[in-house]
Amino acid sequence: MNQHLEPIFKILIPNIEKSGLSYWVYGGVAIAGVKGNFYRVNADIDIFVLEKDYKKVINNITATSDRNLWIFKPAKLLNNRPKSELIIENKERLSIVPIYERGNEIEFIFENGPKIFARKLLNPVIRYIGEYKFITPSEDLLKELLRCYLESFFKSERRKNNKILWEKRKLDVEQLFGEQESKRLFIEPLI
Repeated sequence: MNQHLEPIFKILIPNIEKSGLSYWVYGGVAIAGVKGNFYRVNADIDIFVLEKDYKKVINNITATSDRNLWIFKPAKLLNNRPKSELIIENKERLSIVPIYERGNEIEFIFENGPKIFARKLLNPVIRYIGEYKFITPSEDLLKELLRCYLESFFKSERRKNNKILWEKRKLDVEQLFGEQESKRLFIEPLI
């Protein structure tokens, strides 16, 4: 499962690590890392970096993309927050966004606006899924990020009425928070 992500795990992430720049995987792949195995198909890997390192990481990924004939490009801005995407074989396989340092806090920008978290939640945690090694933030921050995503998810009719997204989010909640919480939040598909 998820063999299409192998270039990210075997080429891009090691290149970022060799450059000495910090990164954190979040989203579905990070949740899989907490569990130690993939529990669903993941279309891509989501990564965030400190805003001060964003251009350096972009340059690193651009050089690697050029050598491998992949497409790495800016994506649509979200509330003035940049995002870049890596396209391999016409499919998005990596997205990267900056987060912002605010003293002892960090700011993430979501669809429904900015959210502030304690910087200590960024403590890097090494995760493994089989032979794939990568860094995520603390499980507590992953839970908070999923909660924030769900706020906008449940407000979006387009997303709520997408059965595939509905099932993915339900699985994500089940894996990170447990079956009880999944049943509480996802009473029934809206479709």
